[in-house]
Amino acid sequence: MESLASLSLEAEECFFEDTNCTLFPALDAFSPPPLLQEFCLHGGLIEIPMWLASMENLTRGFPALETLTIASQFLVEWTEIATGAFPSLRSLSFRCCLSLIFLPEGLQNISTLQELYLDSMHPDLARRLKGEENYKIKHIPKLKFCPAF
Repeated sequence: MESLASLSLEAEECFFEDTNCTLFPALDAFSPPPLLQEFCLHGGLIEIPMWLASMENLTRGFPALETLTIASQFLVEWTEIATGAFPSLRSLSFRCCLSLIFLPEGLQNISTLQELYLDSMHPDLARRLKGEENYKIKHIPKLKFCPAF
């Protein structure tokens, strides 16, 4: 798989809290092929894998990505954005991410980011962004938050 250029993964159907959904198992142990140029995930993630934002050879998505929307009722945390990842990102949205309790370290280093939208935000995340984690978002000109409760 060393020279694999395109990869698409689809999660199997599962049942979670009386909801029929598709979820990936933890993907941290997965090691993407080094020359991968296109990567598609179809299904839900509990956590963003550490290696995802540092995939350097992607030609579709990350290097020229200007808008990123993450919609997952199961995402709890995205721990880190690697330095230099998302060099063109202007807009970041989290929709239906009621379980998200931390924004990633490194978000403060994306100087191109112009807007952040958090729909149905967990109250603990809202509290932290107003206090000790405000440094992650204070450089973003347009912020829109919608608390869940």
